[in-house]
Amino acid sequence: MSKIRSLTPKQVIMAMVDGLKNPKTKIQMSTFGYQEGDVCYGCAATNALCQLFDINDPVGWLAIIDDDHDQETVNRTPGFRNSAAKLNEITEDIMHFENAVEFLRRGNLLTANFALSELDINPIRYNNELDSALPRLTDSYALEDLEPYIRLAEFQDQ
Repeated sequence: MSKIRSLTPKQVIMAMVDGLKNPKTKIQMSTFGYQEGDVCYGCAATNALCQLFDINDPVGWLAIIDDDHDQETVNRTPGFRNSAAKLNEITEDIMHFENAVEFLRRGNLLTANFALSELDINPIRYNNELDSALPRLTDSYALEDLEPYIRLAEFQDQ
Protein backbone atom coordinates (compact mmCIF):
# COMPACT_ATOMS: atom_id res chain seq x y z
CA MET A 1 0.00 0.00 0.00
CA SER A 2 1.32 3.43 -0.88
CA LYS A 3 1.69 6.16 1.70
CA ILE A 4 -1.14 8.01 -0.01
CA ARG A 5 -3.59 5.11 0.34
CA SER A 6 -2.93 4.91 4.09
CA LEU A 7 -4.14 8.47 4.73
CA THR A 8 -7.23 9.37 6.71
CA PRO A 9 -9.58 12.14 5.51
CA LYS A 10 -8.17 14.41 8.24
CA GLN A 11 -4.61 13.75 7.04
CA VAL A 12 -5.58 14.60 3.45
CA ILE A 13 -7.10 17.91 4.54
CA MET A 14 -4.16 18.77 6.81
CA ALA A 15 -1.59 17.84 4.14
CA MET A 16 -3.24 20.45 1.92
CA VAL A 17 -3.43 23.02 4.74
CA ASP A 18 0.15 22.46 5.90
CA GLY A 19 1.41 22.47 2.31
CA LEU A 20 -0.23 25.85 1.74
CA LYS A 21 0.95 27.28 5.06
CA ASN A 22 4.54 26.48 4.08
CA PRO A 23 4.56 26.09 0.30
CA LYS A 24 7.64 24.59 -1.32
CA THR A 25 6.72 26.03 -4.73
CA LYS A 26 5.49 29.34 -6.07
CA ILE A 27 1.72 28.95 -5.88
CA GLN A 28 -0.04 28.57 -9.19
CA MET A 29 -3.35 26.77 -8.68
CA SER A 30 -3.88 26.26 -12.41
CA THR A 31 -1.12 23.64 -12.58
CA PHE A 32 -0.30 20.36 -10.87
CA GLY A 33 3.32 21.44 -10.91
CA TYR A 34 6.08 22.33 -13.31
CA GLN A 35 9.58 23.65 -13.23
CA GLU A 36 11.24 26.48 -15.14
CA GLY A 37 14.95 26.43 -14.45
CA ASP A 38 15.36 26.38 -10.68
CA VAL A 39 11.86 27.73 -10.00
CA CYS A 40 9.04 25.31 -9.23
CA TYR A 41 5.38 26.20 -9.57
CA GLY A 42 2.63 24.17 -8.02
CA CYS A 43 -0.88 24.07 -6.68
CA ALA A 44 -2.37 22.95 -3.39
CA ALA A 45 -1.93 19.31 -4.43
CA THR A 46 1.75 19.72 -5.36
CA ASN A 47 2.48 21.32 -2.00
CA ALA A 48 0.43 18.68 -0.15
CA LEU A 49 2.56 15.99 -1.83
CA CYS A 50 5.73 17.85 -0.82
CA GLN A 51 4.37 17.89 2.73
CA LEU A 52 3.53 14.17 2.71
CA PHE A 53 6.83 13.05 1.22
CA ASP A 54 8.93 15.56 3.18
CA ILE A 55 10.25 17.24 0.05
CA ASN A 56 11.75 20.60 0.91
CA ASP A 57 13.28 21.30 -2.48
CA PRO A 58 11.04 20.15 -5.32
CA VAL A 59 13.56 21.02 -8.05
CA GLY A 60 13.93 17.81 -10.06
CA TRP A 61 11.08 16.12 -8.21
CA LEU A 62 8.37 17.63 -10.39
CA ALA A 63 9.90 15.91 -13.41
CA ILE A 64 9.44 12.61 -11.59
CA ILE A 65 5.72 13.03 -11.02
CA ASP A 66 5.32 14.19 -14.62
CA ASP A 67 6.44 10.71 -15.78
CA ASP A 68 9.76 12.13 -16.91
CA HIS A 69 11.74 10.02 -14.46
CA ASP A 70 14.80 7.87 -14.62
CA GLN A 71 16.40 5.71 -11.94
CA GLU A 72 19.20 8.22 -11.25
CA THR A 73 16.72 11.04 -10.62
CA VAL A 74 14.59 8.83 -8.39
CA ASN A 75 17.62 7.73 -6.38
CA ARG A 76 18.85 11.26 -5.69
CA THR A 77 15.46 12.78 -4.83
CA PRO A 78 15.15 13.08 -1.03
CA GLY A 79 12.02 11.83 0.66
CA PHE A 80 10.82 9.82 -2.31
CA ARG A 81 10.92 6.19 -3.44
CA ASN A 82 14.23 4.62 -4.41
CA SER A 83 12.76 2.52 -7.15
CA ALA A 84 11.30 3.54 -10.49
CA ALA A 85 9.06 0.47 -10.27
CA LYS A 86 7.65 1.67 -6.95
CA LEU A 87 7.24 5.14 -8.42
CA ASN A 88 5.27 3.75 -11.35
CA GLU A 89 3.11 1.86 -8.88
CA ILE A 90 2.11 5.05 -7.07
CA THR A 91 1.84 7.37 -10.09
CA GLU A 92 -1.87 6.61 -10.39
CA ASP A 93 -2.29 7.21 -6.65
CA ILE A 94 -0.62 10.59 -7.06
CA MET A 95 -3.04 11.47 -9.86
CA HIS A 96 -6.11 10.59 -7.74
CA PHE A 97 -4.65 12.44 -4.74
CA GLU A 98 -4.00 15.53 -6.86
CA ASN A 99 -7.60 15.42 -8.10
CA ALA A 100 -8.94 15.05 -4.56
CA VAL A 101 -6.94 18.03 -3.27
CA GLU A 102 -7.81 20.10 -6.34
CA PHE A 103 -11.54 19.67 -5.65
CA LEU A 104 -11.03 20.06 -1.91
CA ARG A 105 -9.34 23.47 -2.36
CA ARG A 106 -12.38 24.50 -4.40
CA GLY A 107 -14.67 23.45 -1.55
CA ASN A 108 -16.19 20.66 -3.66
CA LEU A 109 -16.29 17.78 -1.18
CA LEU A 110 -18.51 15.54 -3.31
CA THR A 111 -15.99 15.36 -6.15
CA ALA A 112 -13.02 15.29 -3.74
CA ASN A 113 -14.59 12.26 -2.08
CA PHE A 114 -15.03 10.55 -5.44
CA ALA A 115 -11.28 10.91 -6.06
CA LEU A 116 -10.54 9.67 -2.53
CA SER A 117 -12.74 6.62 -3.17
CA GLU A 118 -10.39 5.70 -6.03
CA LEU A 119 -7.69 5.44 -3.34
CA ASP A 120 -9.89 3.48 -0.92
CA ILE A 121 -9.71 6.43 1.49
CA ASN A 122 -12.82 7.04 3.57
CA PRO A 123 -14.82 10.07 2.48
CA ILE A 124 -14.46 13.46 4.10
CA ARG A 125 -17.41 13.80 6.45
CA TYR A 126 -19.84 16.56 5.60
CA ASN A 127 -20.99 19.28 7.94
CA ASN A 128 -23.35 21.76 6.31
CA GLU A 129 -22.18 24.66 8.46
CA LEU A 130 -18.50 23.98 7.79
CA ASP A 131 -18.94 23.05 4.13
CA SER A 132 -20.71 26.29 3.30
CA ALA A 133 -17.83 28.23 4.88
CA LEU A 134 -15.11 26.62 2.75
CA PRO A 135 -13.53 29.30 0.58
CA ARG A 136 -12.26 28.56 -2.89
CA LEU A 137 -8.50 28.75 -2.53
CA THR A 138 -6.86 30.68 -5.37
CA ASP A 139 -3.31 31.85 -6.07
CA SER A 140 -3.94 34.78 -3.73
CA TYR A 141 -5.31 32.81 -0.76
CA ALA A 142 -4.63 34.19 2.71
CA LEU A 143 -3.65 32.08 5.71
CA GLU A 144 -7.00 32.85 7.37
CA ASP A 145 -8.68 31.20 4.35
CA LEU A 146 -7.25 27.91 5.63
CA GLU A 147 -9.08 28.14 8.99
CA PRO A 148 -12.38 26.63 7.73
CA TYR A 149 -10.37 23.71 6.30
CA ILE A 150 -8.68 23.20 9.69
CA ARG A 151 -12.12 23.14 11.35
CA LEU A 152 -13.29 20.61 8.74
CA ALA A 153 -10.25 18.43 9.52
CA GLU A 154 -10.99 18.63 13.26
CA PHE A 155 -14.61 17.66 12.56
CA GLN A 156 -13.37 14.40 11.08
CA ASP A 157 -12.39 13.29 14.60
CA GLN A 158 -15.86 13.81 16.07
